[in-house]
Amino acid sequence: MDKRTKGSAKELRLMVVGSSGPSQFQLSNAILGREVFQNDTSSISTSVKNAGELAGRRVAVINGPNIYDKDMSHAKRVLELRRSKCLCIPGPHAFLVAFDLDKISPNDMKTTKHLKKRFGKSCLKNCMVLLAYEGNLDGVALDNKVKKTDWHLRELIEKYGGRFHIYRKNWQDRSQDRELLRKIELMVVSSGGGHYSNRTFQKAEESVKKEEKKLRKKRAVEIEKTWSKMEKQYIAEDMCIQKDTYMANVSAEIQAKAELDNEWLRTSLARGLGTEVEKVNKNNMASTVNLSEKHFLCSLCRNIFCNPVTTPCGHSFCLSCLSQFWSRHQSRYCPECRRLFPERPNLSVNHILANVAESYQKNRPQKPPDEEPVVDVTQMIQERLQKIDRLKYSLDCQKSSYLREVRESQKIFSALVSAMEKSHKAVVAGIEEKQKEEEKRVDALIKEIQEEIQELKEETSQTDLRISASQSDDVKQVAVTSEMKDWSKVTVETDPCIGVTRRALSEILEKTKAEVNRLAKAELKRIEKYSVDVNLSAKTAHPSLFVSDDRKQVRLTDKLQEVPENPKRFDRVADVLAKESFSSGRCYWEVEVGEKIEWKLGVARQSINRKGKFTICPANGFWILSLKAGGQYVANTSPTSLVALEHRPRRVGVFLDYAEGRLSFFCADTGIHIYTFTDKFSDRLHPLFSPGRLHGGRNAASLMISSTFCSI
Repeated sequence: MDKRTKGSAKELRLMVVGSSGPSQFQLSNAILGREVFQNDTSSISTSVKNAGELAGRRVAVINGPNIYDKDMSHAKRVLELRRSKCLCIPGPHAFLVAFDLDKISPNDMKTTKHLKKRFGKSCLKNCMVLLAYEGNLDGVALDNKVKKTDWHLRELIEKYGGRFHIYRKNWQDRSQDRELLRKIELMVVSSGGGHYSNRTFQKAEESVKKEEKKLRKKRAVEIEKTWSKMEKQYIAEDMCIQKDTYMANVSAEIQAKAELDNEWLRTSLARGLGTEVEKVNKNNMASTVNLSEKHFLCSLCRNIFCNPVTTPCGHSFCLSCLSQFWSRHQSRYCPECRRLFPERPNLSVNHILANVAESYQKNRPQKPPDEEPVVDVTQMIQERLQKIDRLKYSLDCQKSSYLREVRESQKIFSALVSAMEKSHKAVVAGIEEKQKEEEKRVDALIKEIQEEIQELKEETSQTDLRISASQSDDVKQVAVTSEMKDWSKVTVETDPCIGVTRRALSEILEKTKAEVNRLAKAELKRIEKYSVDVNLSAKTAHPSLFVSDDRKQVRLTDKLQEVPENPKRFDRVADVLAKESFSSGRCYWEVEVGEKIEWKLGVARQSINRKGKFTICPANGFWILSLKAGGQYVANTSPTSLVALEHRPRRVGVFLDYAEGRLSFFCADTGIHIYTFTDKFSDRLHPLFSPGRLHGGRNAASLMISSTFCSI
């Protein structure tokens, strides 16, 4: 925790930091009034301490490294930052943030962030901006120059409480010292009257003191010998003076050595150069390892391996983690690369990996609290190269998947088109055949009628017809033989093809439906690999709902339970949300509905209204499939859509493809697709569940989130 140590200090410790090495060194020289900091490339990236006077006040100036030096490694930067802390223990009275007045760089704008990260957020109270310039402008002119400068500089100064001082780089000019000292002392008083400190400064002080103690112990014999020589050379009075001077010099020398080299710095250096080489076993085995923690982490539990097993594809997991993973999935595939295994592999503990992981667990360095992280750049590069390889591999798999899907679709649609063409040809051939048959029949009828007409004509010509005088002129009677056919009941159907095309199309639709169901089953098997563990959130459940302890079941009760009120809880509608929410990727879960006669399943936006009554529809953030008490399945669109199902599902699978904006429901028992919502999702989505009304106890059963999947 950051703190400021009160009490008057004889020496004022000033830490000069910034992103420009030369400017820092020039300002530090100007403060001390002499050229003690050498402005060369090697010095710019090194923490240096020198003492002197500022307007009669004893000061120690600690020049921190140039934190944005491109040629300095990260490990070296961390080491020098630690060294700068050791050089100003128990802590600096002021941080002087050095900038060039005429040239504010983008790195300068980041210095505030760097200071807070390395020294603590509250260190800004002990910070003052020191603007370096070369010239002879007076104070008024300089103030006007700052006021007229761009807003970036003014904003930067405001981050440090508006505290700034303009200082000439000429170290021979001592006229500016008193005003700078006055501002520094005023800032120190206003920030608590002492030096700034936090845990890292305290750790640095402890390490330096410990190192000093070691050095004093080492030099004890030398000091004793030197005192013996002094006793022979000097009289008593001079002896005391010489002894004090000698011990002061020794103390200063020991302190300087301890500040520049101590256990805290050596640890940083060791960690920066590389992780310690660990022995594979304790029997002086020749091979050693230099692996990072990620090599020993199970990707399922994110912990160091425990009884690791290796799959046929080469990936390793904890035995218990992999067993639990496979118990939740019907298909046996690798959680890492998704390679599918025909049958569950016979796995045994990889004892070599187990021993190495155990050794790493015992010997891995523990990260001290409040410690600056040391990043292995080589490891970071390697991880990113591996990520590129994985992305390329995933892209290749994706291409293969696309091609496979194209080939499969071509095969299916070609078969459907072929079936339709075949069916169409059969319909046309049937119609044409029937037409020919009808033509033959009608031709035969016409021929028969013509023959009868001919018979009638011949008989008329042979028989002298006599017309009775009693008959009227327009009525003639002709004797017709009894063999003549009665043609009044003989007809030809003028529209013989009613229903022919429909029946053919129905047959095609039945085949198409069977193909769609086959594809849905195959799709559901592929979807299972996106299964997620879903748990009910009791905080969101309506008071009449009872949520089981394992957060997997919910049922409606006939009375309200005493539950704490909170903004997340439904108060009018008997719904409950899952604890998990999704804003990307693909997710699948199954719910056992059994013989229930009413329920609701789907997803809802995180920001939905949960108080009072509301309409369930996509526009209000709900994508829900419902079973009504009358046996109707309804998709709660606007207006609602009725869904026809031949078989009543006992388990319902829900598949969310967030990026594609699809929410699909499946009958998990048969693999039949039920319904799909298509929309554009923008908020986090929570799975939603409602067990429906009791209906006199006929619908009292629970909705249950499945932990295993049906085999279809």
